Order: sequence, then structure tokens, then C-alpha cells
Amino acid sequence: MLFAARKLRLHPALKNPTVMIVVDRIDLDTQISGTFYATDIPNLVKADSRSELGRLLGQDIRKIIITTIFKFAEAEGVLNDRANIIVMVDEAHRTQEGDLGRKMRQALPNAFLFGLTGTPINRADRNTFYAFGAEEDERGYLSRYGFEESIRDGATMPLHFEPRLLKLHIDRAAIDDAYKELTGGSPTLTEIS
Repeated sequence: MLFAARKLRLHPALKNPTVMIVVDRIDLDTQISGTFYATDIPNLVKADSRSELGRLLGQDIRKIIITTIFKFAEAEGVLNDRANIIVMVDEAHRTQEGDLGRKMRQALPNAFLFGLTGTPINRADRNTFYAFGAEEDERGYLSRYGFEESIRDGATMPLHFEPRLLKLHIDRAAIDDAYKELTGGSPTLTEIS
């Protein structure tokens, strides 16, 4: 996200865009903010409150803005309708199908939304591919790094397993005796079936 945000901010065709990094948990907000601040990336601001986010978008600030999706909860109407706002949503398979995702999209109606997730959802009621990206993205992905590529690159070790059949012995007589003892002499399970 850091490198993508930097490249997007510097791309001349985007004409000085606002790049928003949106997360859905406080610990992710802290982690991502720490990563961005550690690199001394220029033009970075963290929206620590709903009013701060509203002010940044209302004043048309052209920076990298880090915020949480929850700060859109009380947004009413359009906060900024510029087309060169790029929103990168971390863990895009969560919180985007409900009220918070709708509020964010209403507040930024012309923004381009990148969804970043390792677990996209493709169901009738929740669909990460529908909520993010562009029609020209093959199979809904701008970029996909799957298990096979991870093994090829050495980031993941291949998984090898050997199935083993277990030999089970069921002692029906012992089960019937235990059942009779528990039920006070009722017919056994074997006798019922």
C-alpha cells in the first residue's frame, strides 16, 4: 500500500490526487500509520476523528490520508466529488457491504476504490469483486498472488501429506451394556435398530 500510494501520488496523469488508506480496525490503523510514518513519506496525514476527515475532504486536501471506515459513519451526503481520489481499502472483504461502505461511497461518489484482501468473497449477498475494481480487470482482479506463486517464490512451503486409514473397532456389546446400565434396562441400541 505504501509503494502504491506513493506511485499514485506522483503519477502526472492523476493530477495531484488524494490517496486514502482505509482500514477497519484500530490495530491496523496503528500498524499502517506506523509503517507510513517510518518511511518519511511526504504529504501524509492521519484523520484521527470524523470531523478531521470531513475537514480534510471538504478542504480538498491533496495528500495521503489514513483513516478508518468508521469515520464515515456520520457522513451526510457528498464530502468530495473529485474523480482523482483513490481509496485503497485494506481487508476489503469486511465492512464494505454494509452501511459504512455505502456511506463511504456516497461521501466520495467519483473515487476509484481498490480493494485489498487475501480472502475475497463472491456470494449473492456479499461480493468483493462487485464492490471494487474495474470492469477490465480480468476475473475481477487487478493483481492476484495465489498459493502456487507463493510456493514458487519460496514464501510458502509446499504442503505434502499422506492420508492414513484408521482401523476402528466398535465393541457393540460394551456399548449395549453401558446403555442398559444408564437407562435401567431399556432395549439396547442394537435391539431397537
